[in-house]
Amino acid sequence: MNLIFIRHGYTKENYEGRYLGKTDVSLCKDGVDQLSRLSKEGIYPDIHGLFSGPMTRCQETGEILYPAIKPVIIDELTEMDFGDFECKTYQELNGNPEYQRYIDSGGTTPFPNGENKADFIKRSQRGFERIVDIISKDNDNLTWGIICHGGNIMAILSENYGGEYFNYTCKPGQGYVCNFDINSKKITDIKPLGRI
Repeated sequence: MNLIFIRHGYTKENYEGRYLGKTDVSLCKDGVDQLSRLSKEGIYPDIHGLFSGPMTRCQETGEILYPAIKPVIIDELTEMDFGDFECKTYQELNGNPEYQRYIDSGGTTPFPNGENKADFIKRSQRGFERIVDIISKDNDNLTWGIICHGGNIMAILSENYGGEYFNYTCKPGQGYVCNFDINSKKITDIKPLGRI
């Protein structure tokens, strides 16, 4: 079985380098154009079923890439809550002591008035376990798409394949193709989703 993890397409906030978590925004025109172009180029594999995070940018990505497939919405696959850093750029946070503490910690301290990484990973893992439960009951579908956020992808792959959280970063529209053993419920191999 294959699991195709795809990060949603570009938003205006992504292009501006903002921390974009709980804010629900749409894809920007360039993001829509990029996904449409790459879809025509065959970057995204055919799938039999689709899961999506609940936010608009994820659902819009699914509508562009797989318009004929209605996604199963997994509420746990929302991006991390960046708290006081939400929708701010690195430049806007420069000089902020709380931001400096976060940077000095290597991204391990909680976001002020937001979510900490450990809780976020647990939440993302609960969402993945829901997906595994669903696909375990449908062995006829051998390739599933999962459209979510970059943070969810890093959380799920680091927890289920190993390696560091930040080893699995990917830009909007990018992702990973994972071989998944349905019997052991383990990811057995990962490769990047095309070159974008």
